[in-house]
Amino acid sequence: MTWQVTPYVTLSFAVVVFLTTMAIYTYRRRAIQGANKTGAMLLIASAIWILGAALERGSFSLEAKIFWDHVKYAGILVVPTGWFIYILQCTGKESWLTRNRVILLSVLPLAFLLLILTNEYHKLIWTSITLHQSLPASEMTKINGPCFWVLVLHSYLMVSWGVLLLVRMLVRSRRTYRWQTNALLIAIFIPWLINLFDVLGIKLITQVDSTAFALAITAPAIVWGIGRVRLADFVPVGRGAVIEGMSDAVIVLDVMNHIVELNSAATRLIGRLASELIGQCVDEGWPAGANLIEVSPDDSEVIREVVLHVGGKPRKYDMRISPLGGWHGQLASRVVVLRDISERKQAEVALAAERERLMVTLRSIGDGVVALDAEKRVVLANPVAEDHLAILAGAGIGDVLAYLGDSSIETILDPSYQGKSICEVTLEGPPRRFFDVVAQQMEAGPQIGGWVLVIRDFTAEKETQRRVQLQDRLAAVGQLAAGIAHDFNNILGAIILYTEMLLQTQGLSTKNRDRLATIYQQAERAATLTRQILDYSRRTVMDQTTMDLGPFLKDIKRLLSRTLPDRIQVKLECEDDNYVVNADPARIQQILMNLAFNARDAMLDGGELRFELSQLRIEPSELPPFRDMAPGAWLQLRVSDSGVGIAPDILPHIFEPFYTTKGPGEGSGLGLAQVYGIVKHHDGYIDVKSQIGVGTTFIIYLPAIEVPEWSTVTALANVLVDGKEELILVVEDDKATQIAVRDILETLNYQVLTAANGREALEIIGQHNGAINLILSDLVMPEMGGVELYQELMVREIGTEVVFMTGYPLGTGTRELLDKKGVTWLQKPLRSDTLARLIREVLDRQS
Repeated sequence: MTWQVTPYVTLSFAVVVFLTTMAIYTYRRRAIQGANKTGAMLLIASAIWILGAALERGSFSLEAKIFWDHVKYAGILVVPTGWFIYILQCTGKESWLTRNRVILLSVLPLAFLLLILTNEYHKLIWTSITLHQSLPASEMTKINGPCFWVLVLHSYLMVSWGVLLLVRMLVRSRRTYRWQTNALLIAIFIPWLINLFDVLGIKLITQVDSTAFALAITAPAIVWGIGRVRLADFVPVGRGAVIEGMSDAVIVLDVMNHIVELNSAATRLIGRLASELIGQCVDEGWPAGANLIEVSPDDSEVIREVVLHVGGKPRKYDMRISPLGGWHGQLASRVVVLRDISERKQAEVALAAERERLMVTLRSIGDGVVALDAEKRVVLANPVAEDHLAILAGAGIGDVLAYLGDSSIETILDPSYQGKSICEVTLEGPPRRFFDVVAQQMEAGPQIGGWVLVIRDFTAEKETQRRVQLQDRLAAVGQLAAGIAHDFNNILGAIILYTEMLLQTQGLSTKNRDRLATIYQQAERAATLTRQILDYSRRTVMDQTTMDLGPFLKDIKRLLSRTLPDRIQVKLECEDDNYVVNADPARIQQILMNLAFNARDAMLDGGELRFELSQLRIEPSELPPFRDMAPGAWLQLRVSDSGVGIAPDILPHIFEPFYTTKGPGEGSGLGLAQVYGIVKHHDGYIDVKSQIGVGTTFIIYLPAIEVPEWSTVTALANVLVDGKEELILVVEDDKATQIAVRDILETLNYQVLTAANGREALEIIGQHNGAINLILSDLVMPEMGGVELYQELMVREIGTEVVFMTGYPLGTGTRELLDKKGVTWLQKPLRSDTLARLIREVLDRQS
């Protein structure tokens, strides 16, 4: 393929390079991405058009000319449609360019290109194409077919439509910027006017493609126009449309305060037409605003709020007066912008009121509420939260949170914790405190990316939970201990009874008598431990009576003052009042002595033991010290020492049986367990507070009674009372205990029958036909227990006296029997003097 280089071809190549460079630059601009891409496509299509026309003119052969002519038409077909799309984008009508419409606009150019490429087969575009050889170059002659005119019509329709839109933009543009649009219109109009002459057969320039040549000449103007219309800093159409469409009132004044220009919002504000205002001084055209517009002495911007009456109602406006400089820096004009802020001010007032309501609500919330921004800075906190932040992080409003208690803020805000939703934070004391922190990220609003923390102090709940768990654990241990104690009572009963019988044997050597005494003492010690276990498990039957704790404590104080070391001072604080409870005096004394001896061991170097007795009334609306405490009158007894204190890890276990920190032989670990059991048996509650190096305080709550009913406690003499050969039926399933009781009763001059359970006892009673004087029965036995036996006797109307023996306490149903005539009880392990005295009393009462 050969072709001839001419000045026209050289110029065309230079324009192609220029257009390609500008297309790349335009494409990379980010101001309006859609228009930029379309403008770049237009420049590339124009470059292809110019290049194809130049190479077609420089070619010699017909085949070469046809090829480059096809390349030229590839550009020609793109330009009209691309021009129309570009103008739509430049004039703010992008919404019209839906996907379906863009496809529809592309159909005809593609169809025309297909017809051009296949013209030799159908001759619809050109009916004939010939080559005329002439100097200095050959020329291709074409006869246009019917589709060619359709192509021309489509192209001019697209160009004309775009020009009309551009002219409309020209009319709407501000006067200062219209020359930019005029330049673009002239630059695009010249090539298409020359092309129209070519189509009509009028050759303005011979030996070249007139349209392509004109396009090459006006290409710089087109490029500049495209760049200025949409890619400039402030486009004419855009500026006019924006200012006119602004809701803010815009007024332009010259140096003499004459109104030069204003938008529709300003005319509505002033209440006059623009034609009546332009050219007038502000004092004449807008008297209400004359006093508002100030001239800054240094020509700086003025910003302030003003009040204007519009429609007879006052409204607030944000006024901004901006100076505009002339060519030499002097003041040329000023722009007054008035923005109606009435609704905003009302919203601010409403927002302030809402904020105040929010703060009142936050202040009334018992939990701490904290708002954090994205940098974890505290931006809002209610008073409770301020207190929590101060102790947990040493932070306040405006500070960045790094941690809360023993947890880092990253751990608390970790999204992986959102499933858990609550993070527990501990503050080591003293005193030790526990907090729940709920974190919720803000996903909307001005504080997006921030967090809301809800901090709740649940130290009291934690303590209550600890108490409940402790009580449950102690109850379980107590139930186990009670079962063991019952079996021990049976064993110890036999040992004690036989030992007492052997000690009464005549002729014992001193050594054997001492051995038996040691056995008896150890059995008594074991019985004491068993009684402590039963006290702890609340399985002992208390001999409760009405008593005043005030005088009782004074006696205890005098007793302890004599028995405790002189280095320990015993003090009592008790107002002159009635402190009446229903209690077992011996058990209350046991409580006080156990606590006093523990305090003595904690104050080896001396100290103070203090008893404080006071009355407490819990109202139904109050939160009691313990969850299950009923409203009403209570007595509060505080036993405090100034000793070494109890370690936090030991404190939860002090009421457990056999738990002791003392050395071997120094304690059984049942003292405080017994205290706990006795208090619970009196329907009371006990709490403990301790601090290392400061001391320990036990707090006991007992139900108070309003009206005392006094009674006395008599002691039983420790003597053996012989029988009168009365017949006694012993009902006991434990064989060793049965034999021991039978032997001691026979020693006491009683006749004895034995049975292993209630069913055997009924058979024996039936055989003796009323001859049995007394029935001594265990409570818990296989097949038929003592309660069932007693009930069966009442059904059969057998009036024999019944005495119960038990290693357990009398239960709710059994206790009712104590109120019935002829029924009493004995606590295991049995002692011979107690057994002899009680049986004698029952038999004498029967006679």
